[in-house]
Amino acid sequence: MTNYFTPRLLLALVLAAFSGLGVSGQDEERPIWEQEVMLVYSARSTEFNRLRTIGKENKRLSLYTTALDTLHGKVPVEEDEKPYQVAQRIFRMIIADNDSDAIGLAAAYYNARVTQSNPYEQDIAEAKKLYWKLYEKWPERFFGQMAFVKYATLHIYDDDGSGDEVWERIQNLEPIVSDISIPELRQNVHRIMGEAYFSFDLDSTLAYEHLTEAYRLGIPVGSIRVEVLERIAALGEELGENERALSAYDELVRSAPRHERRSEFVAAAERLRSGLVKSAGK
Repeated sequence: MTNYFTPRLLLALVLAAFSGLGVSGQDEERPIWEQEVMLVYSARSTEFNRLRTIGKENKRLSLYTTALDTLHGKVPVEEDEKPYQVAQRIFRMIIADNDSDAIGLAAAYYNARVTQSNPYEQDIAEAKKLYWKLYEKWPERFFGQMAFVKYATLHIYDDDGSGDEVWERIQNLEPIVSDISIPELRQNVHRIMGEAYFSFDLDSTLAYEHLTEAYRLGIPVGSIRVEVLERIAALGEELGENERALSAYDELVRSAPRHERRSEFVAAAERLRSGLVKSAGK
C-alpha cells in the first residue's frame, strides 16, 4: 500500500501552512496525536481550511477533506446517492490504501461515526465493533482514543442502559480508563464514567472520584463544566467531602450567575461554610 502521507510529512505540511516555518528538531519530537488532532473536522475553522489547501498537493488529504465536506453537504452528490454513502465510500478507499497513517486512522474514525449516526442505515452494533477495532489496534493514537470515548458511551448505554448488566458494562471499562493518555480524551472518559455511576444510582463514591478527576483535567465547555460542578457539589456533600463540596458551590455561584438554581447554591455554600467554621472551633 502506498504511504502518501507519513506522520512526519503531515506535521511538516501542517506546520508550514500554519506558520510558514520549517520543521525544527523540537517540532519533530511533538507527539503524533498532536498532529492527528488537526484532522478533526470543523467546517469553518482556519485549521481545516488550511488542510483543504494542503490537500491540493496531496491525494490522500484531498480525498479525506472531500469526504468530510461531502458528508456535511458542502460537495454535491448524484441524485441517486446520499452524502453519507459517498463519504463512507471515500473513507473506506482511504483505509484500504493505508490504514496506519494519520489520514487512515482519521478516516476509520469517521467511517465508524457515519455507521453510528447516519439516519438511513444506522447500525449501532457495527459502529461499536468499528470503534473498538480502531482503539484495540491503535490504543496510543489520537483517533484510537477518540474511538474509545465513543465506544464507552455506546457500551454503557447499550439497550438504553437498562437492566442489571449496566454495572457489569461499566466495570468492563474501568481497567482501560488509566490507559487513555491524552488529557482531553481522558477527561471525557472520566466524565462519561462518573455520569453513568451517578445517573444509574450505582456508586456515589466512584461517581465522585471520576467527576472530580474530569474537572481537574479541565472541561472546556462551560455548560458541561457547570453540570459536573453540580454533581461534585451534591456528591461531595453526600459523602462528607464538605470542603470540596463548598469549593464546588462557590465556583458555581461565581461562574453561573444566571443559573436557575443559583439561590440554592448560595444557601448550600453558606450552610457548608458555617458547618466547617463550627467544626474548626471545636
